[in-house]
Amino acid sequence: MTTVGLAAALVAVSLTPTAALALDDPGQRRGGDCSGLFPEGTPDHVVCRYLVGSDQEALDIAKYWMTPGRVDSAKPWPLDEMCAADDTCGPPRPESTPTGAPGSVDPDPGDHPENDQAQQTANGATVDQTVDQAAALGLRVWVEDELADDWLAGPERFRAAVTRLAGHANRPGVAGIKFSYDLGNRPEFKSPDEVQRFVADTSAALRTAAPGKRLAVDAVVPELGCGAVQACLDALRAKYPLLTAENAERYLLTGAVDAVTLNSVPFAGEYGAFGLSATQAQFNQWVTVKSRGWDARVHVGARDAGLTQDGSEGWDTTRAEAEARFRLDLPLQSGAQTVLVSASRQGSDAQVFGDGLTENEVTKALRARKQLRRTALQIDPAKFERGVAADLQAAASVADEVYVFAGYAK
Repeated sequence: MTTVGLAAALVAVSLTPTAALALDDPGQRRGGDCSGLFPEGTPDHVVCRYLVGSDQEALDIAKYWMTPGRVDSAKPWPLDEMCAADDTCGPPRPESTPTGAPGSVDPDPGDHPENDQAQQTANGATVDQTVDQAAALGLRVWVEDELADDWLAGPERFRAAVTRLAGHANRPGVAGIKFSYDLGNRPEFKSPDEVQRFVADTSAALRTAAPGKRLAVDAVVPELGCGAVQACLDALRAKYPLLTAENAERYLLTGAVDAVTLNSVPFAGEYGAFGLSATQAQFNQWVTVKSRGWDARVHVGARDAGLTQDGSEGWDTTRAEAEARFRLDLPLQSGAQTVLVSASRQGSDAQVFGDGLTENEVTKALRARKQLRRTALQIDPAKFERGVAADLQAAASVADEVYVFAGYAK
């Protein structure tokens, strides 16, 4: 059995206490200490070591092992030949140079157009047809809708929404239900207790109505991108009190949900005020998630809308690859288990193809990473280009998982 390391840093338990060091640049050196990314108060036995020298090197390793036959023919290294930090053993790796992150920014995370009825033109039959076709293609299928507005509207509407969503989820081949976008990031919620009640009530209702289905939410936790920069931590905790890491753990790690997708990119401008680049903030988020043990409690994935933003269909190869390295490779290298390529507006299709499902550089970049089996797409049944079968076949060519939007008019 061969283990392939794709992470840019390793969080481990050590018997030797280590002092936290300041981070100069993510991926700066193999074997170096990256413990400076941890928030103040992290126990000394939690340490961080860089496993590769750059983002590009990690991608090169992944490409090496994706070559057909390499994993099947690989054998474990003898114990007396285990690789050291200076990389004196193991498969040959191409020369690589560090790459920078693109500077594009996602839409405002506070935008919630899932409430816009113009975005909800599909019907129940269309959703079920989409679910069935996706399952037949071997895609892992989730159904999704925002239930916060239903919960806030009162018991009658909430029960109807749960029944409707569970009806889609109970079809064969559906893995689970995502029931909230950017959890807690709504003006209607006034306190962490209220958010926690919403999560607990919705989880209990869905587990009863759709037994055995996994439950997921999207979340934003701005402070995770700060690393050990205390001024950044203090500022973002004060600005987003419902979205602190401490409160997020109340919502996410108490058994109510099984999976969470995180997005830090919309806050890139705020991190910049504290001298943190978008790449550093992204890296900080995933190292902090691992240091706090989130991945031991729930499935933690990344979510990013940058590959579906206006104009992305016209990117050249260089731009598309740079965006894919930042938005897909970096999260996976740093600890995310999957990446959800989401729509630029919630309740819209995550359209990575051009008009009529034409190929472009973004779809080529996604297809090049298909063998990793860690990419998911959002699908809106109301916005197919050429119909259910053709659009899902295209989705299956670049992803292994889909989230089917079921938020048609209520």
